[in-house]
Amino acid sequence: MTWTSFSGILRTTAIFVVLSSVFLMGCSGNADSPVNKAEFQPLSSDSSSFYYYVSENRVPLTLSLKWIAVKFASGDPSQQSAALKGSIADSLEQAEQFSRYGVTLLPVKEGITFEALVEGINLLRANTADFLQVNPVFQAGDTGMIVTDEFIVTFPPEMSMDEINAVNASYGVELGDPILGQENTFVLKATTATKMDTLSLANLYQESGVAVYAAPNFVRVK
Repeated sequence: MTWTSFSGILRTTAIFVVLSSVFLMGCSGNADSPVNKAEFQPLSSDSSSFYYYVSENRVPLTLSLKWIAVKFASGDPSQQSAALKGSIADSLEQAEQFSRYGVTLLPVKEGITFEALVEGINLLRANTADFLQVNPVFQAGDTGMIVTDEFIVTFPPEMSMDEINAVNASYGVELGDPILGQENTFVLKATTATKMDTLSLANLYQESGVAVYAAPNFVRVK
């Protein structure tokens, strides 16, 4: 299984020029407009709620019925297996590890329906003692798109670091590495205090006008 991250793609020169124009297009953010902090929301059963942004355009996402991605609270395989028992992904036998993000890709039970998958993800999300993250995997052709705890944000050029830090702090989001060559563009990281997945966070940052551009740092696998 091969994989790439969206932030890694951003650092690839051949694609970088194209993405530069995408990042700097779109809505003009207002640094004085507060983001309304949202409470944690379970995964929606409305398939139209799955999308991300490229510039101002919504790109719909298709939920994979084959995989989920989790971040365990414990590194002990026996505890991980116990946490999965009776769930939609009840085995570690075919798990794929993405140590860079601490994410484990798990196959779900064969023949699962969309409704059962959403319900199963929400049951696992409710188990905060054993899971730090439980996210769907999205499908784009033969490529899986994994939501991690990172998302990429371009803030308006006039927005100061103090303002950026204040917005991030209101969500329990950590400021990560800057994207070189892109003004006010950073990899942000969700924490246990965030209570939202990064797909929801990225869309909220973009739709609120706080960000010029925001999107999850997907890991793409084949």
